[in-house]
Amino acid sequence: MPEHPSIIHNILQLVDLTEQEIEFITSRLVFTRLRKKEFLLREGEVCKYKNYIVKGCLVMYYIDEEGRERVIHLADRDHWANDLYSYFTGKPASFFFQALEDAEVLQLSRPDLDAIFTNIPKMERFFRIRYQNSLVIQQHRIIQNQFETAEQKYQEFRQKYQDLEQRIPLKYIASYLGITQQFLSVLRANF
Repeated sequence: MPEHPSIIHNILQLVDLTEQEIEFITSRLVFTRLRKKEFLLREGEVCKYKNYIVKGCLVMYYIDEEGRERVIHLADRDHWANDLYSYFTGKPASFFFQALEDAEVLQLSRPDLDAIFTNIPKMERFFRIRYQNSLVIQQHRIIQNQFETAEQKYQEFRQKYQDLEQRIPLKYIASYLGITQQFLSVLRANF
């Protein structure tokens, strides 16, 4: 597995680790490369790994009753992403995870995560804070979808994902924002 200090840097932002703890964590990681359009997870499969995006961007979506892809999450580099419900319950995933560009992912299985928690208890704190942050982001997305205009959502998207518009197909950005591609084109022309 190639060296990936980005995941360690990500962890060190919230908790301190010794060299031995870093070695223990990195020994548990599984390195995966994905080609553009390749799936990391499909609806109906069980999510067996927590995923840390080292490089690239993945999209998390579901297919609605009319056959349209509905984007739930865009997972850019240096972010954690997975179907938590499936990961923790062992039940089939409700979502697809697909690479929007060539990607590198570090994966952590549930048994390995449990081993990390047992051997490095402060990692529970790390993931607790990450889960709290995720819940805050989810709550914000719900409020955003209910009360913000498309212009406000687009402006916030551009601040959060500064270079993503140049890297991924616009249909995914439009779906993430809950607007049509045509309306996204109008918004982009005005910015």
